[in-house]
Amino acid sequence: MNWNQYYSDLKIPKNWVNVSYSNDSLPSFTTSDSDDSYQVFIDSHDLSVRKSNTEEVTGQSEVLMERFAVVKDIGEGQPPVFVTNDFDELLAYVTSSLDQLTEEYTRWGEKHGIELCSADEMCTENFTDEQKKYLKEFIERWQRAESL
Repeated sequence: MNWNQYYSDLKIPKNWVNVSYSNDSLPSFTTSDSDDSYQVFIDSHDLSVRKSNTEEVTGQSEVLMERFAVVKDIGEGQPPVFVTNDFDELLAYVTSSLDQLTEEYTRWGEKHGIELCSADEMCTENFTDEQKKYLKEFIERWQRAESL
């Protein structure tokens, strides 16, 4: 199975960066291009493939690994800080820190030369479609994080 098929059923956030390597056991993404991002490993939605992957990674196949595993310190051999089978729960976890969101928003503004104010009060008439889309998705993630 091609790794793209592992997550073909998911809407991967646009700011996530695919950092999968051919020798990895599972495809993975970082949640941003900054040094303080999470690395998310994604197992297949196909249970037979997940069983095989579980056996390869853990040496047993009776209890499946959770589909999603989050590592904080990117690097080989780091233990997960969060595991789940629920993609919405995963998204809530990796976007739950308002401090992280604030840092991400600040970096985004600097990168695009935008003087920032509260994202939901931003005047977007001179923004590109991509910038408008980012801002809309950012506001949704912020609201989701506030509700946790």
